[in-house]
Amino acid sequence: MFKTLTTTAIFLATICCAAQSVVQPKPLTLAIGKITVNPSVIDAVKSTGQDNSLSRVIEGMEVQLRDAIVSTGKFQIVERNSNSLKSVQEEQALISSGLVDKTKPGTAQIGDFTGANYIVVTQVTDYQDFTKKQSNEGTGTTVVLRKIRMEMSSWILDTSTTEVIQTSTFQLEAKDLQQLRDSMETSAGTTSDKLYSQLAKDLARHVIRDIVYKRFPPRVLARTGNVVTIQIGKGTGAVKGEKWDIFALGKNLKDPDTGKDLGPEEIYIGQVELTRVNPDKSQARTIEDNGIEEGSIARPSETEDNGQ
Repeated sequence: MFKTLTTTAIFLATICCAAQSVVQPKPLTLAIGKITVNPSVIDAVKSTGQDNSLSRVIEGMEVQLRDAIVSTGKFQIVERNSNSLKSVQEEQALISSGLVDKTKPGTAQIGDFTGANYIVVTQVTDYQDFTKKQSNEGTGTTVVLRKIRMEMSSWILDTSTTEVIQTSTFQLEAKDLQQLRDSMETSAGTTSDKLYSQLAKDLARHVIRDIVYKRFPPRVLARTGNVVTIQIGKGTGAVKGEKWDIFALGKNLKDPDTGKDLGPEEIYIGQVELTRVNPDKSQARTIEDNGIEEGSIARPSETEDNGQ
């Protein structure tokens, strides 16, 4: 009797594990391409001495963009940064040298790089850095306005077909106003760091919302009463009090003329307001509810997002 029960338990455990392996799909892999600059922009910033300014902005953008995409919780990030890949190759060279025991669990295998399903590409198409000063002789102060304005284009490529599946162009602007005594110099370092950080965060927000979320919208993960948990992380730029529209997925649509797959129909079923933003997911309360449930997709409210 005991043997029969044990055999049955093992069988059920095996079935359970197999079911779990089927239910849990393998995450999509995504690579973040190096942010590039249009050649004409490179020439322009060099002629005005703004090339260091642009480099600082791009460095910050690459870090913020990586953090933002990780915060979506939708992708396995595949490293494509040249410095990081160099470190991996050095480790693999050490393994192949014979100094490392290849049989130990967890040891990297030579050439065992993970490929990416998609790659995010971003290019700077315009960059302008302005500084204006206005002195007031009566008060002995000078007002200094620093403004950085740039235009970006970003798109997602399907690496298996090289098809561009989502694209967007947006303008970003950051400015800082200081009032200084005539005897003081502009606090360039503090001002610059603040502007670079602001631009980097704005870029990440635009890429996530205008590119990534348009193609891969976050899902409702769970619901308890009027509390909804959504697949939105803090690094994506989401903030408490922000409104998101919720949609149910309908039948798959096709272009009647070309036969191109247009994806599933999206049916508006309600709206929620974020009440807590965590690193990998967020909680929200329902404002309008016409059947919000687990698996529904979420998109930033158009009126809310336009006001950002």
